[in-house]
Amino acid sequence: MLISYVKIFFMEILGTVEGVIFRNEENGYSVIEFCEDNTDFCLVAVGNLCVADIGEHLKLEGEWVEHKQYGKQFKVISAMVMPKSNLRAIENYLKGGLIKGIGEFTAKEIVKNFGLNTFSIIENNPEKLTEVVGIGDIRAAKIDSSYMLQIEVRDVMVALQEFDITTNQALKIYKNYGSNCVNVIKVNPYQLIEDIENIGFITADKIAKSAGIEHESEFRIQAGIKYI
Repeated sequence: MLISYVKIFFMEILGTVEGVIFRNEENGYSVIEFCEDNTDFCLVAVGNLCVADIGEHLKLEGEWVEHKQYGKQFKVISAMVMPKSNLRAIENYLKGGLIKGIGEFTAKEIVKNFGLNTFSIIENNPEKLTEVVGIGDIRAAKIDSSYMLQIEVRDVMVALQEFDITTNQALKIYKNYGSNCVNVIKVNPYQLIEDIENIGFITADKIAKSAGIEHESEFRIQAGIKYI
């Protein structure tokens, strides 16, 4: 399929993810419906948007392009997760399907009870969720653990971007090391050669440079010898 893009201009947009139209789970490429803050204006954004789940409040940087088949789209260069700014965004995130134990009705009830403090309650005082109709101790614990897992994944994925790691590589690294992946990279990024598919010495060396690993590091020398 031939795709033609015509560059128009570069800009920054703050808004909320209203829907995920398409996502490639391997590399994070996504097509999302995105609505700008304080307006009725919604758009289609495309790019590496693994952090773009329904209800997330994001700052997108990029440019308008004209897709030959699908028309005007916002091509994202970078995306940053921002604090959720309104009750609608919080409710949409909760009922988006990422947090186990929360459906549409429960999401509405939680927001009705806790308002803008909703995420603080889930993270710091999950026992208070039992004040919501239909939520008992077991369900409250399930919601809390599911929410914390999503926060961990998001934070780790964002942190990995600092080491010149692609979204696809970041997903593989997280699946292998979990929350310890940033520490692995800071200590010995050459371990990735042994553990992560399609990461060789050249890629690991590039990541090591971004992580501030010494050029004369013992880990680098050992990995270099194997590479040669």
